[in-house]
Amino acid sequence: MMDELREMARAPVAIFDRFLGELQRVTRDKTISAPVGIERLKDLQASMVREIEESLQKFRSKVGEVERRLHGILRPARPPLYEEIKQVTQRLQHLLGLAIQREQLLRSWEDQPPEAVVEGYRAALSRHEVERAELYEAEAERVLLRKGNAAALQTFLSLRIQAEESRLDPVQKQAKADLKEIERLKHEVTLSTRVVASTLKVSGGIAAAGAGWRSGGRLRLEPQRQSRTAVLILPDAHPGMTAQLVDVSRTGMRLALPQELPPGAVLNFIVRTPDGRDGEVRMQAEVRWCRADGRAPGRFLAGVRLLRRPDDQWFSLLRRLAEVQRDGVVVLDANEA
Repeated sequence: MMDELREMARAPVAIFDRFLGELQRVTRDKTISAPVGIERLKDLQASMVREIEESLQKFRSKVGEVERRLHGILRPARPPLYEEIKQVTQRLQHLLGLAIQREQLLRSWEDQPPEAVVEGYRAALSRHEVERAELYEAEAERVLLRKGNAAALQTFLSLRIQAEESRLDPVQKQAKADLKEIERLKHEVTLSTRVVASTLKVSGGIAAAGAGWRSGGRLRLEPQRQSRTAVLILPDAHPGMTAQLVDVSRTGMRLALPQELPPGAVLNFIVRTPDGRDGEVRMQAEVRWCRADGRAPGRFLAGVRLLRRPDDQWFSLLRRLAEVQRDGVVVLDANEA
């Protein structure tokens, strides 16, 4: 910007220097008669004046543009103070209104059956009440989990996924696709570094970075992580229930259940990481064994094995569980699940 102005400011002098050079050439040319030379000098002078005037006009225009830009940087335009206060006050009133609406919803849900909560969310979506729908999306899952209706919870989660997906603009959709691709690449790198580590029998950097999970390995969760990692078992030939995740591997899990399940029972379940960053993971598994937990009366432990091939979302769940478990221990436990 300033370099261009400096160049334009030097233009009149450069034009005049060129005129002087032409003047000297004409006066030294002995083949040009005096009358012709005078006419040529008049033409050169007129041309020089026009050029200098044009350069000055461009310079003034550019100066005005640059000055406006620089003054805008020094004194950016802003609304009057009253308008700023008004905007902030209106925003605060809007947020207070949303907070009141949230409290009203939470109180009404306490007396409503789970199906009514889901229908309220469906109605907010159909009326395009975005903020009300977002209140449902922020609070209703916790309420439905407490009410213990697996079918209503599953319906709500399906509706929420569709609603959140519909709000994505093209840039966000591309970002979501790119994040999924990154997860796939991270998984590939994890597998390749584990192969390198096992092949070269190295320890330290490569092994620590890529071999957090070993073939047949199982991550055993700390007790507080178990209570915060809920597994929602959807009803089928057995009642629906909420279980706790005791440990997990690439091919199965060990669950703590409120009631016994027979070996061979097929479970459709939803599991989420403790911090909820990766959404729910839906899988299907078969109960391989189930027995009473001798350390907790009324609780049962069951080993389940996945019935379909793990996907990227499942591996993402395993990575998130490993990340949030700072002191977790990976042990080899081939006999379970």
